[in-house]
Amino acid sequence: ECFEKGLLKRCAWVFFVCSKRGILFQMRSKNKALYPSHWHVTVSGHIDAWETPLEWALREVKEELSIDADTSTLHFQDVFAEKKTLPNWFITNDLLYVYLVNWTGRDSSFTLQTEEVDDLKWFSFAELERKFSGEWPENFVPYWDIFQKIVSLAQGFLK
Repeated sequence: ECFEKGLLKRCAWVFFVCSKRGILFQMRSKNKALYPSHWHVTVSGHIDAWETPLEWALREVKEELSIDADTSTLHFQDVFAEKKTLPNWFITNDLLYVYLVNWTGRDSSFTLQTEEVDDLKWFSFAELERKFSGEWPENFVPYWDIFQKIVSLAQGFLK
C-alpha cells in the first residue's frame, strides 16, 4: 500500500566505507520485487514504526551481514528526501537516514542474509565517480543524486 499510494516512509541506509577500497555495495537478491540483481546500499530498508533509525541500522547490519555494530561504529551523516515513480508504477516517498561505517575488518566476517543479498563488492571512489558522472549504470539502483552525494560524504568522512 505504501508503494501504491506513495505514502511517506522512513528508511535507513548504512554504507560500509574504507579509504583504500571505497564503498561496499550489495547485490540485491535476484528474488527481490524491486530492482532484483542490482547494486545498492551495503544495508538498507524501511524503519519499523517503533524503532529509531539507529536501532534499525544496528539490527539490520546484524541481520543482513551478521556484523555486530554498535553506536560507536555507525556514524550518522544526513537525511535525504526522495520521491519517484518506479518503472512498475510504484511510488517511493522516502526519508533516507544515512549512516557510514569505517570498515577495517575482514570481508570474511560477513555472512549474507541470502533472502536479501546475493553478493557484496567494493567499488573504488574513482570507479564510482566515473559510473555516476555519465549515463546511469543499468545494474545500480537508480538513486543518481543521492549516490553522488554519498561518494562525496564518504570521502570527507574518511579524511
